[in-house]
Amino acid sequence: MIGKSIYTLLTNDATFAALAGLRVYPTTVPQNAVFPYAVYTVTGTNPMNQKDGASPLDEVFVQLDMYSNLYLTSQSMASAARSALDRERGTVEGVAIDRCIFEGQQDGEFDPQLGVFWVSQDYRFRVKLSGSVPSLAEFYRQQFTGVLLNTVTITENGGVLPVNTAQISVFVNGAYTSDFTVTGSDIEIGFDIELTDIVTVTFFISDLINAFKQDFTGITGTTVTVTENGGTLPSDTAAITVYLNGQQTNEWTKSGSNIVFDYSLFASDLVTVKFIIY
Repeated sequence: MIGKSIYTLLTNDATFAALAGLRVYPTTVPQNAVFPYAVYTVTGTNPMNQKDGASPLDEVFVQLDMYSNLYLTSQSMASAARSALDRERGTVEGVAIDRCIFEGQQDGEFDPQLGVFWVSQDYRFRVKLSGSVPSLAEFYRQQFTGVLLNTVTITENGGVLPVNTAQISVFVNGAYTSDFTVTGSDIEIGFDIELTDIVTVTFFISDLINAFKQDFTGITGTTVTVTENGGTLPSDTAAITVYLNGQQTNEWTKSGSNIVFDYSLFASDLVTVKFIIY
């Protein structure tokens, strides 16, 4: 399913197409294929499990390999592919891509017999299984190490952050935190950061998407009641993200304005509910 979207996004990108034309193949390469070319392979799929129905959203993992008999061409293809795919959002060839995230790149070993250089990239696609997603949004991601004074300065999007902090997500060593403040292009985290910590900031800019966030503490039992947006949650549960003590969890169901967990909460737990309306 995601393959036709990848093909269209790459072959419609002027920079990539100037290098590889339409030579983007699924899994295998036709015999006597002409260099350079790209091959995409779906390496795994993780559904978002829901108690009350089928998964509304899948995470699809894709490996993209680019081959050329010229080293610089293989590197240029990799750069163009990343520009075409990373942070892509929208409905492409009937596939509702909620987000595409570039997860890494490495050079493959040179094949002296064929005289071929290759580059391998990994992507993670969040794919909605029903409905569509708005494409008129710009998504940004920036990672920091060696952070001093608990503050990071954003340079993506020219350092311009959204006014609505619900459109900003901050992760420390992969764990989400809502304990941060924004001043201009700076994000100050409300607890001590070690030099070895990895701080990741993601945010989106859009006039068509309304984002909301609500934190809960001192909760016992299984239920938190959302009051943001007048307590109106999106009907599409794929537009809701729930964190428990910084870790994303899918062990919940939605009932009206309530998020009902599959287990009991402790009063010391921190629950964060983020959702978007579009």
